[in-house]
Amino acid sequence: MIPRDFDTSSSPVALSAAQPAPSQQPQSYRVQRTDSSLDSIAQHFGTTKDAIVHANPGKFSQSLKVVPGDVLIIPPADLSAQSAADANKPKATPQQQVDKALADLHNLAQVTPRNRSEVQDLADARSSLQDQLNKAVDAEVQARLSTPDTSLTPQQRKALGDAAPTQADRATDIRKDIVSRYQGDAAVQQAVDTQEANTLLANNDQGGYSSPKDKLLALDASLKTASSDQVRALATGQDSYRNTLQAAADWAAQPYDGNTHFSNYDQYTKAGQGVEDSSARYADLLSGISSPEMKASLLADAHPQLDKLAHFAFLHNGQDMQQHSTAALTSLSSIVGSLGQQNPAGAQALAADLASQMTNGRVWAGWPGNISILSDAATKSGDPTLALNIIDHVRGDGKDRMANDWSDRARGEVLQATTDATSRKVDNDVETYVQAAGELNSLIAKEGASMTPDQLNQAIENYGKSKGAEWKQSVNDAITRLADDGKHLLSQQAALSNWVASHPGDKDAIGKVLNSVMGSENNQAAIRLAVQRDPTVMQGEQGESLINMYALYAKAGDQGTRKLMQELGTNYVAGRLNELRAGLKANDLDSLRTTCDGLTKLGDDSRLATVLAMSGDKQADIKAATEALKANITKTFSLANLPQDPQAALADNLEDLDKRLSGMKAFDKGSALGTSFRLFSVSAAGLGFLNSVDKMGTIGQQGWEDKIRNSLSLLASSAGLGQKTAGLLSHLSLVPEKGKIAQFGTTLWDRWINGASGALDFWKAGDSLFEKHDGTEAALYATTGTGSVMWALGAGSWAGPVGIALTAVGTIGLISYQDKKANDHAVPGREAFLQGLGYSKDAADALSAWHSKNDAPATSMLLHYGEQKGMNQQQTIAWFNGLGQDQQKTFAGAMVSALDTVGGDASKLQKTAKDDGTWDDMAKHNYLLSGTVSHGIFGMGAGVVDDGSKLDGLTEFPVNGEEQPSSVHQLDIVLKNVLGVNPP
Repeated sequence: MIPRDFDTSSSPVALSAAQPAPSQQPQSYRVQRTDSSLDSIAQHFGTTKDAIVHANPGKFSQSLKVVPGDVLIIPPADLSAQSAADANKPKATPQQQVDKALADLHNLAQVTPRNRSEVQDLADARSSLQDQLNKAVDAEVQARLSTPDTSLTPQQRKALGDAAPTQADRATDIRKDIVSRYQGDAAVQQAVDTQEANTLLANNDQGGYSSPKDKLLALDASLKTASSDQVRALATGQDSYRNTLQAAADWAAQPYDGNTHFSNYDQYTKAGQGVEDSSARYADLLSGISSPEMKASLLADAHPQLDKLAHFAFLHNGQDMQQHSTAALTSLSSIVGSLGQQNPAGAQALAADLASQMTNGRVWAGWPGNISILSDAATKSGDPTLALNIIDHVRGDGKDRMANDWSDRARGEVLQATTDATSRKVDNDVETYVQAAGELNSLIAKEGASMTPDQLNQAIENYGKSKGAEWKQSVNDAITRLADDGKHLLSQQAALSNWVASHPGDKDAIGKVLNSVMGSENNQAAIRLAVQRDPTVMQGEQGESLINMYALYAKAGDQGTRKLMQELGTNYVAGRLNELRAGLKANDLDSLRTTCDGLTKLGDDSRLATVLAMSGDKQADIKAATEALKANITKTFSLANLPQDPQAALADNLEDLDKRLSGMKAFDKGSALGTSFRLFSVSAAGLGFLNSVDKMGTIGQQGWEDKIRNSLSLLASSAGLGQKTAGLLSHLSLVPEKGKIAQFGTTLWDRWINGASGALDFWKAGDSLFEKHDGTEAALYATTGTGSVMWALGAGSWAGPVGIALTAVGTIGLISYQDKKANDHAVPGREAFLQGLGYSKDAADALSAWHSKNDAPATSMLLHYGEQKGMNQQQTIAWFNGLGQDQQKTFAGAMVSALDTVGGDASKLQKTAKDDGTWDDMAKHNYLLSGTVSHGIFGMGAGVVDDGSKLDGLTEFPVNGEEQPSSVHQLDIVLKNVLGVNPP
């Protein structure tokens, strides 16, 4: 229906935002509600106000005001007058162009349309004016970029070590300045974002990439660093983006043309290779994309081709094509896994669709080798979703017993293989981290546990400087790998959650796998680190899937598993609260309603109560917290008054999020990785690992000789240790002579172990001498090797006991020597760390030289001593720094000896002890003096000894024995009577 006020007879021209070409003929025009004045109409048609008044006699006799609905005669444009006016008119600056375009948009916003025609006119005008504003902003950015940056002179930049900003950096700053000038005006923000999106796409188109894949990944990386979601949305709506995406999809599909009917063998093998290559291209492409939207768009285009690839892999899984089919299934499994990290439900749907391309599942059930294919595909891709769907497709309606038996076995093997492979990788990455940063973690736990965060950060920085950039990079790489491992574990669990939701019969099998994974301390640490680095892994669809999973199995796991689930549930709650808070807009009733509804749902979520181990009244705590937030939001309805820490209301029941892992301190005392490190350190110090100590240097080595040597060394040395221990116990008559333990040392097999162990020791001796150029270590290995061979060949003769003795001497020597080397190597790092905590260089040197027998640091005793004297940490450090260098060394040695008296726990040292009187008497008669004492594997160093010549009355060969302080009072005596320093 035509609106009643729309006059079709006069056919007036509708005023649009676009400037028309000047007309040489009179024309009629109906005044619109968007027309603000006669001047604006005149300017629009390239004429003058007076000319329009003259062409409409009597129309403007009373007023020059225009009335919407009036029809005006517009005279021909006066091109000569216009040209002259344009020539004399100063050109608008880029900023003035922005101002004018923005003003026109704001004026247009005041107009209320009366009918559908005017609605369309307004929409067209608004779109045109926004486009003009976009161009005006772009013009201002380009104009300001053409002006050289004069914020600093080249000399000033050189003096400050500051590089000149790039054009991209300058453009970003200019756009920020434009936005700030208009105080966040939405139209200006859109114009700025449009300009950024256009520039981003133009730069990507001109990048000169070698393949469509590289171009798409570069575009994804650029979009990831864009300034806002609006920039990304504007970019994805343009032809350049769609063309780049389509080109990448075509590139991935290219190797396989979809043919499954072949006239010769060459076509057949070419198709198999094409299937493998095409699926690998898709997997490689999708694994590199971070944007969920880009990944979803690419998969939508790829879906028909992926179906063809899966169909070929199932159809031609014979002996000739097995390699290609296996590779294709692995790649397709990786594609499903890549999608599952952001969209578990979508990954499940894709996997089910790909599995449906299998035309005859019974054929697959007839071949046990197909289980291995699925296990390999799931293991290599790290995601079991596709394999589980294929297994489910083979099972079919469940009426075929053979298919059922095969499916049950395949499911178990796939689940076990996938989780075992991931856990092995985590274990290897943990070990790599421990070797790279184990010393630092020990220092953090033992030396820096009581320091302030600033002190600790400075100490870590100093330690890193002493170790060098290569060490820092190795630690960062190890932490990144662990975080990636954790993300992968969570992605697997989300996939299993979706699977068990639709396959409840698999609940027990998946629960067993989950408990196995979550019960590992290394896996727990990797998961915690992943969440700390990227909290979004517990949000969105994946977060929902994981909460469903944990709610289902929360009561089945051990204590460590349940605690981790509680922490992850806490993170989920915090993420949801932050999402709801971010969506709240001041004075926006819809956002208020959405936020309050979300809080109500969160408070009533019974799954969270299960995961967080809440029951009965405890569940009210989370409900009370969300209700309190709702009341506060409703009352104030202002973002400024919204609680900044909403999870504080849950403090009694939820784990403190501030204690989650962070950076280098992620492995502090009490953390899972810290525990792993200490267990690793204890085991490494034992005799069991001693003879295979060279494993430390083989992590990351690729040579097959190294791998064989390490494997044989570990096997032979472990077996040899057991055999030698049995022989020694028998020799000392600590076990029955005819018992099984004693017999273990006399069989031919045990002799062979001894001989093999000896051969490996000689091998290590050669390696130490010619590769490491360490003659001492080579001699010790040669000693153990000689002893092992003599022991093996001389049982029952004089060679046996001599061999035992040589082996014992060499083994003990290796323990001391290698630990001493490790300690000497570590001292510079310890010194740097302690200096970062505020100790002087001399003080750090004295304190880092040795630890107690329990590996407790002297700093723990120093801080305890200062606390007993009423000093805080800083005062204690300052006091110790003020001692002389020799005084520091002797007092440090005395504190190490004092630690030995209290088992390494400084807090147990009391102010007084029973033998204080003896110390008083020795001090009175000057029997105490500074001397050299043994600190075990840490070598000889300064300490307190008694004067043997005075105590024993001996004139020759006096024995100076070590005196170990066992109280604060006795440490005071060391200061006053040995070092001549008044105690604090």
